Amino acid sequence: RLAEEAEAEAMAGAAWPHKPPGRPRNITVTSGPDFAVISWTHAPPSAGGHAIQFSLKWQEKDSVEAQYFPEWLGASTTSVRLKELEPGFDYACRVAAVNQLGRTWSEFVTFRTLEPMPCPEMWHWTGILDEADVVEVTPCPSPPP
Repeated sequence: RLAEEAEAEAMAGAAWPHKPPGRPRNITVTSGPDFAVISWTHAPPSAGGHAIQFSLKWQEKDSVEAQYFPEWLGASTTSVRLKELEPGFDYACRVAAVNQLGRTWSEFVTFRTLEPMPCPEMWHWTGILDEADVVEVTPCPSPPP
């Protein structure tokens, strides 16, 4: 029984992070006109303790305050989608790995959301616009009796 308790304690100790988590790495951003998907990889075990959750903060360029993603992200999470961003704006973001002993922030990355493509000269696009927006199909008239 004593050996089983010692083994259980050793297993619990092995799972416990003995130092703050390692820095999230390889931050990448894929953006659209009003969204951005932020992705990262976990730090290797040699770079710090095990992260039990992640946090993300982001900021529009020249804004006074940063915003936090509204919820904690689980330990297996490696990406998050920011919604309702402004088209054509510059942003920066950072990801934090968190455990019982601390929080470690990634480097910050900057990105720009896409601007919708203006189409003021419709004649450039005649091939895609050569059909009516709505085509109504009417049944053939019945033959006379």
